[in-house]
Amino acid sequence: MRIAQPNNDHYYHKRKDINPMSVLESTEHRLLKRQLKKHLPANFLNEEALNDFVSSVDQAYKEFDLDIKRTENILEQSSRELFIANKELKQIAEDKTIEAKTIAKRLQVVADSISDVIFQLDDKGQFVYLNSAWEQIIGKNISETYNTPFANYICEKDIDRFSAQLLAAYEENKPFVAETYKITNRSGSIRYIKLNASLIDISDNSTKAISGSFSDITQAYLAQREKERLAFVVEKANNMVLVTDIDGKLEWANPAVEKITGYKIGEAMGKKPSDFLQGEKSDPETIEFMAQKLANKESFSCEIINYTKSGREYWIELSVDPIFLDDGTHNGFVAIENEITE
Repeated sequence: MRIAQPNNDHYYHKRKDINPMSVLESTEHRLLKRQLKKHLPANFLNEEALNDFVSSVDQAYKEFDLDIKRTENILEQSSRELFIANKELKQIAEDKTIEAKTIAKRLQVVADSISDVIFQLDDKGQFVYLNSAWEQIIGKNISETYNTPFANYICEKDIDRFSAQLLAAYEENKPFVAETYKITNRSGSIRYIKLNASLIDISDNSTKAISGSFSDITQAYLAQREKERLAFVVEKANNMVLVTDIDGKLEWANPAVEKITGYKIGEAMGKKPSDFLQGEKSDPETIEFMAQKLANKESFSCEIINYTKSGREYWIELSVDPIFLDDGTHNGFVAIENEITE
């Protein structure tokens, strides 16, 4: 329904008691004032009912504005709290990242200070981690080694044994037996290593990997092999070889001792050879000479009469040398005796 707009002057003269601007003046909301001035004639604003209506609307607007301001304050406060929380979380993340990097660096320093090679293989048997000992022993850069099979470095003679252990670890979760393997370094030289490794699970337990270490035992291995060869030669020798402790008590003897003296090595062990081999015709001066040299930890050679278990006398030519460890500690004596009776 269209409302007829009365003549402003006529309406004004009829209602002189009402201020035409009272409605607008009592309206506090600026948006509402603009809308009233734009859409309603000034004389129409003097209606009392309209004044009440406008006041109600104005109050509603004010309450709405208050709600908006409260909401804005809440949002602003939440935004500040979220900003602060985000900043704190970011700082925590940065601190944890720095802490993780610091721990990783420390662990890497520790790993690189170890003389043994520490390694990890993926489920294909390829290197995914190595410490710096790898470069020292093998002579190949770590970056060049990643994603290459460990089996490439195992000598052909040992490759089947190594592959079998690797397969057993992956398929049956069996730990590597600490065994010696021959490997080749970058220059092609042979190195001997003692390997220890075991299967580990990565992340979701669906990915398998081998972690372990090996030490370079080349010097010790070759020294042991040399000892074994020497022991073999000594055991086959016709000359008697005796090893005593620092007090001259027997610790080791080759089979020739049993053959010549008639004493079993077991019954002679822990005794001084002079106590059961020397007898009535053993020269006292030679015995004194030997005792003095042993006391002074000096090498010497001499000839003397000894006696077998059955009482047969025989002449021997012996050479005795003291044994010293690498640090100079006296560790005993070794004697080589040759029967010269004939």
